[in-house]
Amino acid sequence: MIDEKIVLSDITWGLERETHRIRPDGSISTTLHPAALAKPGFTKDFAESQLELVTKPHHSISETLRELKDLTLIAHKEIGAELLWPFSMPPRLGDENGITTARMGNDDTGRLAEMYRRGLISRYGAARQMICGVHVNVSFGRELLLWLQRTAPLSADERTNRTESDGYYLRLMRNMIEDLPYLVTFFGASPVIESVDTGSAGRTAFSFRNSPYGYARKEYRPFLELGSVREHLEGIRRGMATESLAFSRLGLVREGKAIQLNNRIFQKDKEFYAPIRFRRNTSRTESPIDAIERKGVEYMELRFYDIEPFTPLGVSVDSLNLTHLFLLDDLSRVSARRSNESLTEILDGADDAALSDPLAIRRPFFLGNALKRLASVGRFAESLGPEYKRAVESYSRALDRGGESLAARTLKKYRASGLAWTQYGASLAERNRSDLDRLGASNANS
Repeated sequence: MIDEKIVLSDITWGLERETHRIRPDGSISTTLHPAALAKPGFTKDFAESQLELVTKPHHSISETLRELKDLTLIAHKEIGAELLWPFSMPPRLGDENGITTARMGNDDTGRLAEMYRRGLISRYGAARQMICGVHVNVSFGRELLLWLQRTAPLSADERTNRTESDGYYLRLMRNMIEDLPYLVTFFGASPVIESVDTGSAGRTAFSFRNSPYGYARKEYRPFLELGSVREHLEGIRRGMATESLAFSRLGLVREGKAIQLNNRIFQKDKEFYAPIRFRRNTSRTESPIDAIERKGVEYMELRFYDIEPFTPLGVSVDSLNLTHLFLLDDLSRVSARRSNESLTEILDGADDAALSDPLAIRRPFFLGNALKRLASVGRFAESLGPEYKRAVESYSRALDRGGESLAARTLKKYRASGLAWTQYGASLAERNRSDLDRLGASNANS
């Protein structure tokens, strides 16, 4: 007899949590990245202060969070008196020229990586690159794939891929893109923007990070194709081959120094800043899209999670349990082939959702559909356990009551503190550190 819980849990998880090292007063650290925080568990993102914690792949959510906790405790030890900034949107920044981009080494790979970052500054500004998030990496195993083949076979359209596995990854991306307006509402936690000049002073949102004011903007959207995995890769390559008039005006060299790799829409395939990406581990000599074309999709990178400020890890078990339910539901439903124009309309809807006021949702139709969507993914909760049912109930209750979503709670607690944004972030960072260090000490003594 098949144990349905084991089959539905046949998913591999990995987490990447971005954050900034800050001083106790909330200002960005100007010290170099600690040498002890090295790969594979640690790396740097855009800036020297921008620490990234990277777990190995694990076969359960609990194991993944356990490693993230261990990595966070190590980071606390190595950064000394510094703290880990608890929000996606950075603290108030000074002159952008004072932001120190990550030093990536003196070999050719390091120099190209630094040149790529200079290109991002030239194109989008340094402050925008200081925005942080959580990336959730997921792949499904053989048992879940066999179950899907029996219970939710691919359509003829979805079968136009090199393997059955690629067909299901394509289905997952298509359906999750359609769910994106709901997902940025559920997981949005960046309601305040004080560090990136956007002309949005005084405005609040579920997720500035996932909006056009955030890290991604809209450059990737004309090149998003989901007819098949191959067409998706061709869209990215088209962006890498298309010259940008705006980026061409910047030039390639300024004052004798290269300021971008090239003048194309995407300097590299990693500049395709979609909220969901197909991924595959590669060698140093092969690009990710070439590896996917040759061997197929290995896992999916879900990039729409804001940092959860009230948990020391930046991501909670409830959010990952809800993600698990969405994965199962989206894998179980036949997906629709959509034109780029149709995909853009969905993404525009996600922008509207991200920029909605979390304290006053004035779109009852959207709210009703969001609650129905939560109820529909909850059909798998019975098989997976009571913690999954609690996650669905928690998100439903927070949205239905209004003003209790993660974004709303973040905004209300910040306003109630009476502190400036940077000072409030520093105080919360100190509390998160104390809570986790105390938990770590308790576990060590038990």
